[in-house]
Parts: sequence; C-alpha cells; structure tokens
Amino acid sequence: MLKKDLIDKIAATGLTKRQAGEALEAVLEAISASLKHGEPVLLTGFGKFEVRHRASRPGIISLTD
Repeated sequence: MLKKDLIDKIAATGLTKRQAGEALEAVLEAISASLKHGEPVLLTGFGKFEVRHRASRPGIISLTD
C-alpha cells in the first residue's frame, strides 16, 4: 500500500484528501518524534515501533570495476 492509498482510505471516513493527508503526516511525525526520544510506540492491532541498535556488520568489497 502506498501513502496515497492510505490517504484515500482515511479520506473515505468523510475527511477531504487534504485533511486526510495532514492527519497522516501528523501521526507519522508524532511516531518519529517519540522514536527520536527513545520512546517505543505501540498501536494495538497494528504494530509496535521501537529503535533497536545492533552491531555493525562488515560490508562486501567488489573487486570488479
């Protein structure tokens, strides 16, 4: 599903597409802000978002030019 498709589904609730887009942006910004502050975000029935740190892995070196 693309962001445009999600906006269309939100707009089906009676909002205009512009209002739906603004509402979606507000939700995404709120999730991003919480994650930046180290707070996990739990949306029951949808998913859990959290920042996880893991050890770096070695990269692959290409020998062809």
